[in-house]
Parts: sequence; C-alpha cells; structure tokens
Amino acid sequence: MRGSRYFELDAARGIALILLIIYHILFCLYFFGTGLVPWFNPYTMSGAPIAFLFIVIAGISLVLSTGRETSPVKAAKKLFLRSLYLLCIAAMITLVTWIVYPEEVVVFGILHLIGVATILSIPFVVLKVKPYVPLVFGIICIVLSPLVSMLRGRLF
Repeated sequence: MRGSRYFELDAARGIALILLIIYHILFCLYFFGTGLVPWFNPYTMSGAPIAFLFIVIAGISLVLSTGRETSPVKAAKKLFLRSLYLLCIAAMITLVTWIVYPEEVVVFGILHLIGVATILSIPFVVLKVKPYVPLVFGIICIVLSPLVSMLRGRLF
C-alpha cells in the first residue's frame, strides 16, 4: 500500500510551481518596462500551458482526496472548505490588484477557477455519479459560456 502522498503528483506540482514563478518573473520584468527581457511578450508567450497543468493537478488531487474519505458528508465538507480557502486567497489577489493596478484587475484568475470548479464538482465527486453526468454538465457550461461572456459591468 502506498503512503498518503503520491510522488508523481508532488513532482508535477513542483514543476508547475517553478514554471509559474519563472513566468511571473518574466511577466513582471516585461510589465514594468525594464527592457531586460525584450524577447518576452505575454501576448504571444501565454501562461495557458502552466494554468492547464495546475487545473489537471487540481482535478486529480480532488478525486484522490475524496476517494480516501469514508463519509460523503465529510468529503463534501472537506472540498467545500478547501474551495472557500482558495476563493478567499483569490479574492485577496483581486483586491490587491484592484488597489495597486486598477486598470489591470485580476477579476477571475486560475485560483478563482479552481475554487469555483471545486464547489461545482462536489455533487459529482462525492456522489460518485456516472461519468456521462459531469460530461453533460460540462457541455452545458461550454454552450452557455457565450451568454456569460456577454455580461457587462464595471469590473467586466
């Protein structure tokens, strides 16, 4: 039997974190106009692969952590509290960017996404529904996303 940690998952998390740090250092050097990284342009060198790696790791971790719980209520509570924690950190990032850089506010970043996705996944993961149910839910979310993108407000 394995221990409570998965080396492969921790290694992937470490790689993702190192890539995230490198990307944000380069982004800051570009954003503040230092001229030290003339080859870096965030509009052409996207951080999307790094974000994708974090999302995949979060999804795998979510399933593994709930698989160990014996009680569905405990598993749901654990996921909900974890997502609230992530959403609080995400809200702090939004608040700080709103105060420091009001024209570059992070309204919905990767932590917001993982927090909301974790809350939305609770019924699917805890109740262990058939695989096609979350697939249909995901397709509905994708189909409705153009409608959500039409929402406009002060912060959108």
